[in-house]
Amino acid sequence: MPELLQDPRYSSDPLRWENRDILRSKIESFTVKHTKAELKKLFGGKVPFSPIYNAKDIFEDSHFAARQMLPEVEHPGSARPVSVPGVPVKLSLTPGGVRHRAPILGEHSRQVLAEIGVPPAEIQRMIDSGVISAQ
Repeated sequence: MPELLQDPRYSSDPLRWENRDILRSKIESFTVKHTKAELKKLFGGKVPFSPIYNAKDIFEDSHFAARQMLPEVEHPGSARPVSVPGVPVKLSLTPGGVRHRAPILGEHSRQVLAEIGVPPAEIQRMIDSGVISAQ
């Protein structure tokens, strides 16, 4: 849309903001005519652009796989591993990662309470009265 370069309404950040509704409408009328892949090829790294993904797009994107953003973990009640969000920031010395699943509600209640000195009878009383959940 090279004609936008000549339009004085968009010649500065403040003017683009002032005319944002018109500008957004023009951009949307152009982008809606193209697929995500076409726009990515057209913009070629020259225009800040990122498609809005649905779940299917995320699972099919090789970048997500390469960055280990959808690791699989075992989960109680599931016949197969489930995908969970990965660690987005990968530092050289401490890259982080998913090593195990999150606990289910009450999975460690007895252990944690025992570690802080709560007597077994009191833990059981809290479970029986519904104050806490436990597995």
